[in-house]
Amino acid sequence: MADVTIFGNVQEKYGEVLFKEGWLTVKGKVQRRGSKALSIIAEDLSAIGWVSEPSSFACCNRLG
Repeated sequence: MADVTIFGNVQEKYGEVLFKEGWLTVKGKVQRRGSKALSIIAEDLSAIGWVSEPSSFACCNRLG
């Protein structure tokens, strides 16, 4: 498990996806916070598109 940090520039670019979608794919830089904690600095967000069953999914980049 990791925390995800989304700075203003990423929120402006992907705000529609961030606030309207339930499940997201997050791409970014991983930072270690102490010996066990991780944090992801988000650089790209996209919605996950579900295929027939919730247990199997395909990632879809609807942002172009």
